[in-house]
Amino acid sequence: MAGTLTGSIEHYLSSATGVDMARDIFACLVNFFDGHAQMTRIASQAGSSYVGTQSLALPGYTSDGNRSGVNAFGVWRWDKVNGDKVYILVQHSGGATIGTAPGNPGVAQGNYGVAVQYAMDSSGGNPWNGGTANAGADAKNGTNVWVPNGGTLLVWPRPNGPGGTYATGRQYLCAVGYYTPTPARFHIIMDDDQIAMACDMGNNSGYDYLHYFGPYTVRTGLTAGTGAYVCMNLTGMDALTTPWDTDLGVLDGSTAYEGGAVLTTANQVRTIRCASLYDANDTQYSPNPLVPGFDIFDAFVRMHDATSPSQYGFFGKIDPSFLAFVCNANSLSTNSTKTRCVFGSSTKSHAKWLLPWDGATIPGSGLSQTGVQF
Repeated sequence: MAGTLTGSIEHYLSSATGVDMARDIFACLVNFFDGHAQMTRIASQAGSSYVGTQSLALPGYTSDGNRSGVNAFGVWRWDKVNGDKVYILVQHSGGATIGTAPGNPGVAQGNYGVAVQYAMDSSGGNPWNGGTANAGADAKNGTNVWVPNGGTLLVWPRPNGPGGTYATGRQYLCAVGYYTPTPARFHIIMDDDQIAMACDMGNNSGYDYLHYFGPYTVRTGLTAGTGAYVCMNLTGMDALTTPWDTDLGVLDGSTAYEGGAVLTTANQVRTIRCASLYDANDTQYSPNPLVPGFDIFDAFVRMHDATSPSQYGFFGKIDPSFLAFVCNANSLSTNSTKTRCVFGSSTKSHAKWLLPWDGATIPGSGLSQTGVQF
C-alpha cells in the first residue's frame, strides 16, 4: 500500500425509505471525503427537496437537521502524492432516476441509488465543467459534464470513453449502492493511491456492490501513460463473483460489470478483464491442502477492447497489499490480525475480494450509521 491507510467502515444503515437509504449511503461518502487530507470539495448540489440549510445539506444523514435531497451530488479534487489530480463525482437519486434535475445529466447501472465517477486531465488541469460555488446550488454542464483542460480528458468508467454511448456528455457513473429500504452495511477503505467501497444491501454478509479505483504496476516491456488507473465495479443482488472472463466496462453501460483502465493516455479509458483463477476456485485446491490457510492471488488485469485502436493483452496488476483475490472463503472472514477482510457473495464457492481492514473491528459488528473511522 502507499501512504496512510484510512477508512470509514461498518456503517449500519436501517433507513426507512428508499430515498433515506440512498441519502445515508451518500452521506457516508460525503463525510469521509470532506474529512480526508487529500480531498477538497469543489462543487455541491443539495438536490431537490433538501432539508435545512442548502450549503450544509450534503453531509447530512436522514436523522440530521440538514440533509440532502434527490439527485444531490458533490465533486472532490483528489490531490495524489504523485502529483496527479483526480476528480470524483458522487451522486444519489433516492427513488428517482439518477440524473434527473437538479443532478442532470447522469446515468448509472440500475438507474437508482448512489453512484460515482472519476475524471482527470492528463495535463493536471481541472476538467470539471460545472458550477464551483460549493454552497449546494451548483449545476452540471448540461452538454459536457467534463471537458479537456490542456491535455487529454480521461473519465471512468468505460461508457464515457472512445466509442462509448456517453463519450460526448461524459455523464455515466458506477453504481455503488441501491435505494432499497432494508438494513445495509457500507464500507470505504482508502490509502494515498487507491480507494475501495463495499455495500451489503440486506446486511446478510453478501456484498452486492464492490468498487475499486487505483493504480496498477505496469507489465515489464510496457510503458504506462499519464492516468494509468484501473476502475472495477461489480453490482448485483448477492450473486457476485469476480468475472474473470467478463468485460469490465462495456460501451453502453448495460451490464452489472463496469470499470475500465488507461494504458496509453491518448487511447483513454478502455475495457478490461481480470486473469482467470478457475482451478483455484475448486474446493480441491482452496484452501490449499499443502499449506495452512488460503492462497492469495494477485489481481492481474488485461486489455480487452475492440474500439479502434483496439487493445488486447495483459498490461499489469493491482497492488496486492490493497486488493487481491481469494477463493472458497466466507465473506467477512479475516486474517488473524484483522488487517485483511474478505468481501463478496454469501455463496462460499464464489471468488472474492480481499481488502485491507483496521486491525481491530470484527466485520459485521457495527450498529452505528456513522461507522468506525481509522
